[in-house]
Amino acid sequence: MSTTNIHSLLSSPWYVHPQYMQTLKPMLSNLLSKNQLPKASEQKDFVRVLNIDDSEENINDTSNSTSSPGAVAIYEIKHGIYKYDQACGPVGTQTIMDRLDSMKGNSNIKGIVLDIDSGGGQAVNTPEMHEYLLEYPKPVVTFSDGMLASAAYYIAAGTDYIIAQKRAHAIGSIGTMTVYVDYTGYYEKNGFVVDEIYATKSILKNFISRQEDREKRVALIVQKHLDPFNEEFLQHIKSSRNLTDEAALSGEDFNAEEALEKGLIDQIGTLQDAIEKVVELSQVNNQNSNTTMQTSDLPLVHAALGLQTALGANDKGTYLNAQQLQDLEANMASSAKALQDAEAAHKIALDAKATEIDGLQQTNTDLEAKQTATTTFLAEIAQSIGLEKDADNEAIQARIAEMNGQPGTTHTGTGEDPDAQQNADYNFKSSIYQTK
Repeated sequence: MSTTNIHSLLSSPWYVHPQYMQTLKPMLSNLLSKNQLPKASEQKDFVRVLNIDDSEENINDTSNSTSSPGAVAIYEIKHGIYKYDQACGPVGTQTIMDRLDSMKGNSNIKGIVLDIDSGGGQAVNTPEMHEYLLEYPKPVVTFSDGMLASAAYYIAAGTDYIIAQKRAHAIGSIGTMTVYVDYTGYYEKNGFVVDEIYATKSILKNFISRQEDREKRVALIVQKHLDPFNEEFLQHIKSSRNLTDEAALSGEDFNAEEALEKGLIDQIGTLQDAIEKVVELSQVNNQNSNTTMQTSDLPLVHAALGLQTALGANDKGTYLNAQQLQDLEANMASSAKALQDAEAAHKIALDAKATEIDGLQQTNTDLEAKQTATTTFLAEIAQSIGLEKDADNEAIQARIAEMNGQPGTTHTGTGEDPDAQQNADYNFKSSIYQTK
């Protein structure tokens, strides 16, 4: 066992069923009690290929298997989930993905069945394997006849379909935990005195482990380490399985019937059902491949729907896959937001235009009022100079000119009455009222 593996095992959070965790403790005890690390040995996992003629072959090199066309590979994962290969034990997720990689190029293998019986394991690298399976180009179906818990379920949720045998007894256990071991007694027993010394400015170095108050230390571990791992776990499961039942996401495990009801699995069945499901999905994939060229010849449709990939199709018609539906939903939400913004901008423009029109109408009203006042004033002038009230301006001007030529247009005074001009407004004997 490498030191890298030891660090991985002892330092990372776990996605693991509590009962399954108990089975891992002897390994930890053995690891701490040995004076030397176990010698690493070649790791072998178990892959068998079921051929179309019902014959089987156990293989190590799946890339060069001589299996017949239409074969299904059955990959057993009946152990804890680890990132790295274990000495004299199971292989890690990195090796599992390498083996699955080798099957991509084998055209005779149409798909994979992951035969899983596991209570979970390490959190590290399990999300990566989940994402890897989501993008795997061939159909992958999970089958379990025992435990499909925590990290094991995390892996299964990345596959295309999940089938559990009717007596499968621990499905789900979706949650995150860790175990912190107090090595103080171990060190003291072996004569060690451990002092931790930090640089002056390293005030946050190992901040959590330096907390003397256990409750505060535990709270920080949950907040800084466990919750982020768990949140990603939950989001992946919700997305890949379309789960909305919060009870299924709280860490509880279920039997097959309960798991089916809550949407954790797709079917209760057998390993043979899982194999047949791979064949069925493989045929759908082939039909989709045959029609991809046809659907890709619809650029306007793709542009209208905002699709980045070609529509899928089978003998029943053309369809949108899950990712395309999500993309379409996002595009529709974006378009709805853009429409809402455009409508708001249009309303603002209309309100501004209405305000402008109201201003012009008020100006027009004011002008009409002034015109009415002017007409009334001219009518009064016309009547005061002996014309009809509707006389036009030309007639008024002519009448005024005529009146200007009559006596009395200028004031004259007399020598006998020097104040006559001054008092003309009330002295009727003044010369301005006299005619020649």
